[in-house]
Amino acid sequence: MLSFNKFYESVVRNAQALQIGEPMLPRYRRAPLRYDDGSPQYTFSDPRSFYRQKYFESCDLLVQELNDRFFQRDVKPTITLESLLMKSANGDSCVQELSDMKESIFSTDVCMDKLENQLRIVVDVIRVELPEVKKVTSIRTICDAMAQHVNKDLLSEPSRLAVLSSISMPSGKHALSVFMTKFVLTAVFLLIVYVPRNYSRVQCTYGLAPTQINSAGCPTKAFSCLTTSLGSVKSNPANSCQEIYFANSSSQTGLYWVINSTGAVFQVTCRFDRFANFSSFNSNITNGFAVLTSLNMNDTTQQCPTPLKYLNSSGLRLCYKGVATSCVSLTVPTFGLSYQTVCGKMAGYEIGSDDAFQTSSTSIDSLYVDGVSITYGMSPRRHIWTYAIGVYQRAAVYSCPCTATGKAPPSFVGTNYYCESGNSGSSWSNVLYSGNLLWDGKNCGSASASCCTNQNQPWFCNRLNASIVGDVEMRICTDEATNNEDVGLQSFEFYIQ
Repeated sequence: MLSFNKFYESVVRNAQALQIGEPMLPRYRRAPLRYDDGSPQYTFSDPRSFYRQKYFESCDLLVQELNDRFFQRDVKPTITLESLLMKSANGDSCVQELSDMKESIFSTDVCMDKLENQLRIVVDVIRVELPEVKKVTSIRTICDAMAQHVNKDLLSEPSRLAVLSSISMPSGKHALSVFMTKFVLTAVFLLIVYVPRNYSRVQCTYGLAPTQINSAGCPTKAFSCLTTSLGSVKSNPANSCQEIYFANSSSQTGLYWVINSTGAVFQVTCRFDRFANFSSFNSNITNGFAVLTSLNMNDTTQQCPTPLKYLNSSGLRLCYKGVATSCVSLTVPTFGLSYQTVCGKMAGYEIGSDDAFQTSSTSIDSLYVDGVSITYGMSPRRHIWTYAIGVYQRAAVYSCPCTATGKAPPSFVGTNYYCESGNSGSSWSNVLYSGNLLWDGKNCGSASASCCTNQNQPWFCNRLNASIVGDVEMRICTDEATNNEDVGLQSFEFYIQ
């Protein structure tokens, strides 16, 4: 134990000299389900006890590796080969080594009769070629001497043994042992000193008796401890709400501390309840979503976000675009968090003669839909979801794609869209169609019935190909003036994972 204490104290001194802080506990991690038998996991009370176990694990690994190295099947013949050459080079008797050599795996690689005669002159060759060498301690010295000798045929068999020795095992068992010891202890030092800062925040409280830890720093039985849960305090932030869920699947919806890609630590609302069946979009989607933003105009205390305008009509409080042909953009900040999944929902009403995908553009950066476009990135944008509005529920050229004549969406949209119409008539007027809430999968009409077959409506969820960092953009678009068509938004919600 004394050796570890000295080692740990030297690590602490080096950490202080490098100004990187003292060792800290790594973040608590749950065992994978395939290894989890339901028993409580042991958690260390302080960094010293944690790294004491790592120290002895490293020592055990060192001993195991040395045993594997020197007690494997072919090591003994290799040691015999090396010893034979070394004794010959120093003029010592090697009768036993020659006898063992004849029975070893190397006996067929050399001519034993020639070898026995040639070994007698190795010591003389070294004295002539390397007079400064008083005692041979390395196979390399023998190789150097034989390489300088004029008549190579006189040393053909010892030369073969030297080559076999260098291939089979590096010379010097003691040197190798020292090297491996230094290597393992250096690895432990780096593990302690350079443990990532953001994974070193767990704080545990224990009441363990001294006899419950054995001499190797390992618990003699499982104990429970009260921990500061991941994300519950600023000093122990999570990388995402999903990470908090993985650490504790019983986490409750609320405010949690997270750390973003720039290292900033702040609070976000994490939802852990199953508020939508997102796994039906992609089986890799789990619980644990960060709440980005939401709007519910049914709440009279809420106002339309800039640059949307407020509309109060037919007893509905809505937000609409209110400008000429264009898209109005709203940024949905993601706070620098890394994410791969974007989910949410939208609710609104048709105003006038929205034309779904019957527009003059098919570019994601332009006006490709009458409705709401949800994207990320710039130049070009990347598509997440589209909420489109058709002019009629009946089949018509300006209706939704689900009708017989509605125009299909651009290829970048694919199937990631919803399209409905609030107009059940045969003509349109520049009015708010307040009797039919859009994108809820209800009251679509017979011609547009297939627009309402998705059981997930109004929820959307898109798992991207890779994790990204960047804000989400929501654009409300129409290709006609507001006195011809517009979009009346009642509510929306956005989440990332």
